[in-house]
Amino acid sequence: MSKRLKGRLVLLALLTVGFISTGFIGDNRGLHGKKVIIGDNATSGGEDTVNLGSDTATGSDSVAVGKSARASGARSVAIGIGAKAPMGIAHVVIGSDAEVHTPNYSGIAIGNQAYSGGQGDNISIGGGIWNGTGGFSTCVGTWTYNNGWNNVAIGIGAETKNGADDSVAIGRIAKCTKNTYGQIAIGSGAEAYGFESVQIGYGRNTANTSIQFHDWQLINSQGKIPNERMTGVTQNVTLADGTVLVIQNGLITSIQ
Repeated sequence: MSKRLKGRLVLLALLTVGFISTGFIGDNRGLHGKKVIIGDNATSGGEDTVNLGSDTATGSDSVAVGKSARASGARSVAIGIGAKAPMGIAHVVIGSDAEVHTPNYSGIAIGNQAYSGGQGDNISIGGGIWNGTGGFSTCVGTWTYNNGWNNVAIGIGAETKNGADDSVAIGRIAKCTKNTYGQIAIGSGAEAYGFESVQIGYGRNTANTSIQFHDWQLINSQGKIPNERMTGVTQNVTLADGTVLVIQNGLITSIQ
């Protein structure tokens, strides 16, 4: 073990047990406040910060770990090569080139090149996620995309975009893509493209306030089951006087 590494370990041990409040190893250190700074070109401008690597933690109570990591937002954490929390407050950024970029509220970006922006409170978990404009939305998966408000997109390539708000897309390349509200797409290749429309399984539902499974409509825009879905359905209804109505495909076929 090199003398330099031993020195760093000793410093960390001292900081851990509370003997010193400020420590630094390497070149270009911040010198004011309670800080831990380890690594060449590591800097710190905020109070109560931790820097490990060639990184910068300038926000108060922030942590930056990794080459080119940057935690400028107060009470923020940036861990990973190129991880960035350049503004705002209470962000969590973990992963290579992951970033939270929002001036309001908090944001979370976890994963390689995960991005969380917009107005705040967006959550991005997975590689290559873009959770940008809007806010209060969650993206989980790989190459998942959101640019609306109050949305959930889960799955590889799942998307809530083009002004879709208060919508949910779950499944590989599931999409909610119309400039409206309340769309739900569940399943691989499902796409909801109507106001409060629901698409289950592969297919595209363009009818407002309806439910569709693949290409078969289950509930129409009037809230009724289409006649073609009633094929083969037989029901007996007994009236108060004992009369039995035989109903088939939604029609009374006999009275007994």
